[in-house]
Amino acid sequence: MPPLLDEALLAGCKQIHGGEDLKRGVAHEKGSCLVECAMNATGTMTNGMLDQERILQLVAASSTGSPALKSVTSAACIRCFQKRLQTVQQPRAATFCSSEAAQFLSCVNMETFKTCLQEYWTDSSSCITLRKFIENCPIPT
Repeated sequence: MPPLLDEALLAGCKQIHGGEDLKRGVAHEKGSCLVECAMNATGTMTNGMLDQERILQLVAASSTGSPALKSVTSAACIRCFQKRLQTVQQPRAATFCSSEAAQFLSCVNMETFKTCLQEYWTDSSSCITLRKFIENCPIPT
C-alpha cells in the first residue's frame, strides 16, 4: 500500500503526543491523536472531517509507479468512506482526539490487504489465515 502518511510527519506527531510505543488498548487515545495530527498536517482531515478528494489525490500521487496499486488503494478508500457514512458518529468530549482518522486508516489498510495485489502478496499460512479472518470478522467502524 502506498504510504498515506509520511514517516517523518508521523515522527513529529509522535513527539507531540507521546514518544512511547503505541500498543493496542494501552495507548488508544494517543494513537488516535497521532493519526489525527498527521492527517491534519497533510490536509486530509480538516476540522475533524476527512477530505475524500485530498485523500484520493494523495493516493494517486504516492502510487504513480503502479496503476494497479493506485486502483486497489483508491477503491479501498472509497469503500471506507462509504462505511464511515453508514455509521452513526458518537459525540466526543472536547478534550479527546477524534478516532475518525485512525478508524479510517485502519479500514483502508484492511481493505487493501483483502485485495492485495499478487506482486505484493506473501503466500504463507499466516497471511492466508489473516485474510480469512479479516474477510469473516470485519473490524467494526
